[in-house]
Amino acid sequence: MSDRDIRYVSIPDVADALRDPGPGTAILDARAREQFDAGHIPGAMHVPLQSVSRTGPNPRLDAFASFLVYGETPADGRSIALTKRLIKLGKRVSLLEEGVATWRNRGLPLNTADGPQD
Repeated sequence: MSDRDIRYVSIPDVADALRDPGPGTAILDARAREQFDAGHIPGAMHVPLQSVSRTGPNPRLDAFASFLVYGETPADGRSIALTKRLIKLGKRVSLLEEGVATWRNRGLPLNTADGPQD
């Protein structure tokens, strides 16, 4: 599987979707736990690559119909690897094209381990 097989979604599209979220879509943060705790997209779950089985059921994820994965930057290896693994498992997956660093720089909302950031 190449990077050309990945479906990318823009920050404005994700920000719009957060205002009116559809059922069955999970937002997955592929970064390290410390990065997630410091600031993540509202509603996101921390899902490290190693927590997703390559072949078997993934109880934490199996209830969802589709996924949006993001990392710190567009070239974040963890988010690309997680996206590819989910695609290989037959999941419908999109990758945030600019990463959460750009999301943060645009002043869009983030939550921390302590709740929403101002």
